[in-house]
Amino acid sequence: MKKIEKSPLGDILARAGRTAPLKELVRHIESRTVTEITSLAGSAFALYASLAASRVGGVHIFVADDRDTAAYLASDMYQLMDAERVMFLASSYKRSIRYASEDSSSQVQRTAALEAIRNHHSGEGVLVVCTYPDALSENVVSAESVGESALEVRVGEQISMEQLRDKAEEMGFERVDFVHEPGQYSLRGGIFDVFSYSENKPFRVDFFGDEVDSLRRFDLSSQLSTERTDRICILPNLKNFESSKKVSVAEYVGEAVWWMTNADHTLSRIDDVRRRLLADSDNPAEDAQRVTSAKAFLADTEGCAMVLLRPSS
Repeated sequence: MKKIEKSPLGDILARAGRTAPLKELVRHIESRTVTEITSLAGSAFALYASLAASRVGGVHIFVADDRDTAAYLASDMYQLMDAERVMFLASSYKRSIRYASEDSSSQVQRTAALEAIRNHHSGEGVLVVCTYPDALSENVVSAESVGESALEVRVGEQISMEQLRDKAEEMGFERVDFVHEPGQYSLRGGIFDVFSYSENKPFRVDFFGDEVDSLRRFDLSSQLSTERTDRICILPNLKNFESSKKVSVAEYVGEAVWWMTNADHTLSRIDDVRRRLLADSDNPAEDAQRVTSAKAFLADTEGCAMVLLRPSS
């Protein structure tokens, strides 16, 4: 949990953490059952859910009714937990996949969330991902393909700037004078700047000969470094991997705890997105691989713990 100094919120978290219902909820999640909870609304849901997720650990996927509601939930989670432990899985499109109007900022959020999920399964602690049905309906490149396409660079690694440039171009990155958006790289002296699709800030690679001397994130406006790191992972635009095997988000996630504010709406909406896309499609067989179905979603989440929010009667 986020370290919150002594405050009304800190007192509320402490009190909620000692309640019997929270302990019972944690027990049900750990036994991988389907659990229904009632009498929680608004930020109270986020409060108890963040406490339970932190105690259980692992990956927790929170499915809200729509994008705005998911964003509000993520905002609550940012206040209750470490911000680095909270991700937002957006749709790749401005409105819907059926209109094919892509949104670059959403693609970055989506790629970052998928990469966080892939990395977390080998780590510890908790990862919270807030999403919504339209984002879940879109299939993604398999975790294996993501891993194969990722380029890792470490401090002290022996690699020339030319080799790094060639790899970036193979991944579809564009050379520019100064990077300002994902998918770009630039060269200046012994400095290689690159903007990964899984990051909201670009990386700066400093070379000493053919050795990586330092790795930093930097601010676009000031060009000043914001933090140093020993390792970076550069990801291309996953939308370019159309020929790769596509899987549902649920299959990609694997073992996780699913929190659904309205399960009936989620399943209905997933099927609705698929039905509308295929109805408008000139190539239904091909487009069917781009989206999942409610039946497939349930199959891919079988064996996972589920927490269903039900309105109080």
